[in-house]
Amino acid sequence: MIEFNFDNHFKNEKKSPDLTPLIDMVFILLIFFLLTSFALQPFIRVELPEAENTQSGNYRGLRLSVKADGSLVLNGQSLTLPELLPVLEKAKRENPEVTLNVEADRQAAFGQVINVMDEAKKAGFSGLNLPVEKRQ
Repeated sequence: MIEFNFDNHFKNEKKSPDLTPLIDMVFILLIFFLLTSFALQPFIRVELPEAENTQSGNYRGLRLSVKADGSLVLNGQSLTLPELLPVLEKAKRENPEVTLNVEADRQAAFGQVINVMDEAKKAGFSGLNLPVEKRQ
């Protein structure tokens, strides 16, 4: 008589899930989040002034860059000085707790920085963050 041992073949193998697709998905998600984290905050090249006494902080809120040529960029959007006040007032109405970070290039005209600070005061911002680089 012929005997068939189908069960022996399956019983001797270790059964475990294939982790290759899971590892592939983890790497894809990692790459996705790394790339999108750089795109969340627009990068404007501003050479900040240096100071010896600085407080390192994670500046959250609105980023207003005053570039060397005097142009203004608010969170990646180019603005002129007359356009700045309505935009800041709207942001303050939508979120009264929002802060304003003024990143002024070290070559920017001091008068333009004062004009920006004046517009921020008119919009209702009581304090401003002025990020600087630590002097070496």
